[in-house]
Amino acid sequence: MTNIPPNSFDWSDARVAVLRQMHADGASGGDIAKHFGITRNAAIGKTSRMGLRRRAKAPARPRPRQPRAEVIIPFTPPTKRTEVIMDITDADVPLAQRVTIMQLQNCHCRWPLEPGKAVTYCGATDCDVEKGVPYCPSHARRAFMPARPRA
Repeated sequence: MTNIPPNSFDWSDARVAVLRQMHADGASGGDIAKHFGITRNAAIGKTSRMGLRRRAKAPARPRPRQPRAEVIIPFTPPTKRTEVIMDITDADVPLAQRVTIMQLQNCHCRWPLEPGKAVTYCGATDCDVEKGVPYCPSHARRAFMPARPRA
């Protein structure tokens, strides 16, 4: 008994001749596969192994382009903020409030002050790092841009 899988296909000389003829007549890989009861990939693979050239696809006919509708987006001037933001500067942070990196706790603002010198941090206690708020409200306004309204 031979070890041929039950779904194997025997390419006899007669079947190869039919395959060549169908290919020459312009049959597609799917049509050849249906004729022999095999998969499209099996038919295309056999034609490739036989050295039969792939036919070039017919060039697609150019379709007339539909003119695009002109989209006009109305200009909306930027709106002014109505709230007054009182930003603090580094000099406004009291010396007694400032903390070093070794003194920082989860309740302290992590805004760095006076870059270039010994780094100290704002140290305001109205934030919570564990809740994702690393800065006091005035430093948070400086750090994060407000989201623009979507049109």
